[in-house]
Amino acid sequence: MGFVLIRTNNSFTAWAILVCALVLSGCAQDISASDVSEQRDTVKIKANMLVHLNGNDIRWFRDVEIIKGTNAYEFTEQIAQENMESTYYASMFSHLVVSLFGTKNEEPHYWIIFLWDASRNQWGPLQVGADLFSLKDGHVLAWAYTEYSQDPIDLPFP
Repeated sequence: MGFVLIRTNNSFTAWAILVCALVLSGCAQDISASDVSEQRDTVKIKANMLVHLNGNDIRWFRDVEIIKGTNAYEFTEQIAQENMESTYYASMFSHLVVSLFGTKNEEPHYWIIFLWDASRNQWGPLQVGADLFSLKDGHVLAWAYTEYSQDPIDLPFP
């Protein structure tokens, strides 16, 4: 890529031109969307999920292989398959899970997603919507059908 020397008395203009030139030179790489997609499809990680319907119905899905970059909602879809209903809220860029494995939200109980914090040895509510949480290798998630304000004290340890 060639550069053109532009003479200017304004240092801000000179810096802006330099930044634009650097950005454009980085954009000149020949990477197609299919190349990026192929790279993403080749890297796999493993994650775990607990679905806690009630005290008698606890389902573990351990060491599930997923594509790196999968978010918690996509992972839930993969686990639940046809046994999930949700509503997408564009303003939050996320889905609200309405039903899992035949158990539907009924106030005061809702499906709430939790993340296992191994450093503190405890469950904590996910701080973002499931669509916005990108999984890493070894993550442990739990969907619990519980009261909105209740701590997940009855969730089993991984």
